[in-house]
Amino acid sequence: MGLLKKVEECVEFLRTRFKNKSPYIGIVLGSGLGSTAEELGATGFILYKDIPNFPLTTVPGHDGKLWIGERNEKTFIVLQGRVHFYEGYTMEEVTFPIRVLALWGVKILIVTASVGGIAEGVKPGELLLLK
Repeated sequence: MGLLKKVEECVEFLRTRFKNKSPYIGIVLGSGLGSTAEELGATGFILYKDIPNFPLTTVPGHDGKLWIGERNEKTFIVLQGRVHFYEGYTMEEVTFPIRVLALWGVKILIVTASVGGIAEGVKPGELLLLK
């Protein structure tokens, strides 16, 4: 099965599972932010292992849950964990969840990560926005 068919199958499953909700915002959580979905008011989730074609997380702190919620009359999705290229996944698998969010209708994507940097003037713990 080709990539587009896999993404379409996944989106159709999620639309059915979440009663045709159309998410506007997608948030991908990195390590250490596991409780964020509930703090934002997400009310339901499904495990990645129960979603057709969805890659499974293996890194500690990446729980493998897709959360859904509503805030200010906008539906949002939170991906609690992601897969990484260094785990042996292909780039197709690494980008699969983002492709799903895009086809599902997400207009705004927020991706968080624990990272290191070498830029002068950037101190540990600072928030950086990438453009």
